[in-house]
Parts: sequence; structure tokens; C-alpha cells
Amino acid sequence: MDIDLSVADESSIHRTLTTIVAPRPIGWISSKSADGEENLAPFSYFNAISTHPPMVMFSPVDRDGGELKDTPANVLETGEFVVNMVTEDQLEAMDLTGETVEPNVDEFEFAGIEKEPAETVDVSRVADAQAVLECSFHDDVSVPGSTLVLGIVDYISVDDDVCVNGKIDSREIDSVGRMGGPYYTGVNFLPYERGDAGKRQ
Repeated sequence: MDIDLSVADESSIHRTLTTIVAPRPIGWISSKSADGEENLAPFSYFNAISTHPPMVMFSPVDRDGGELKDTPANVLETGEFVVNMVTEDQLEAMDLTGETVEPNVDEFEFAGIEKEPAETVDVSRVADAQAVLECSFHDDVSVPGSTLVLGIVDYISVDDDVCVNGKIDSREIDSVGRMGGPYYTGVNFLPYERGDAGKRQ
């Protein structure tokens, strides 16, 4: 099947790209407005983009008319956010935080999620997240229909249960990823170790 995107409709393009570019990590972003209203929302246009300095990005689709969604608006106002990594047992709660609600609704309370203060930013984080990244705003880029937000990771907190001998063990992290359509996926490790050439990349 060949698809000419110059004549494809927006829905078809979205469905095709999100099915092919998968699995995608989920950034469960908590933020706070300048007025102190807390927000928690999931974004699957999310990833780490650098380690020196440590940086992440997420790219929310703008509202109709080009208005920013609550999360990017909060980050641009306050300069802070937290990435809470999603695990399989949190999928239902995460899905609830993706619903469209009024700006003054606290999604932590709406979805019944326990929160705790972050260590370095004035933003709450998901209390039982296996890993959280506390971030400061670096830059934003306007792209057609979306706003790309770049953040610098200033502090990382990881559950001791996923650490072995002082190091994070990938096999202990119950990560989930976003697939196309309504689907998600868990972790299924492949019995393959990278060679020396791959390790240098």
C-alpha cells in the first residue's frame, strides 16, 4: 500500500503515522498554573532527546483556534513540569487524565491519583510512579497545529524496587507504550545484545 500524504485527509494521516511510529513512550506531564491550579495529562508525542544536557520534549496538539492546552500553557507560565513515567497498573487512571475537563479541575483528584510534592520544582508528581523526571522549561517551538515543548531534566527520582546494586534495571521497569488506534503495549525483552558497533552510536 502506498499513501500520498499530499491528498490524504488529516484523520488518515494521524492514524497512519501513529500506527507506524510505535510504540511511543508516554509522558504523563504534571504542571501547575501561575494561579496554583494543578494539571496532569498524558502525551504520546514525547521522548528524551539529549543526555548532555539531559533533555526531553513533548508536543501537545493545540486547541481549535490555536489556543494552547493547559499543560504547555502552564509550563510557559511557570517554567516547570514533571514527567511521570506510566506503568501498566496506571493505565486506567492515566486515561482518565486525558479527558477534556475544565481548566480549574485537578486531574489528580479527578482520577483518584495520589500526589506528592516534587523535590526541585513547585509541581506535584504521581506518588507511585516508578520514575519521575523533574524539569525546567528550555524552549518552545510552534509547529503547524501543535506546540513543541523542550525541557531540561534537573532531577530524577526512581523507585528503589527497580534498582539493582545501585543501578536502574530495565527489566524491573513496567513501562508501557502507545500504539496506533486504542492500543497500548507492555515490555517484551528480546534476547539480543548490541555489538560493539551499535554501542558506539
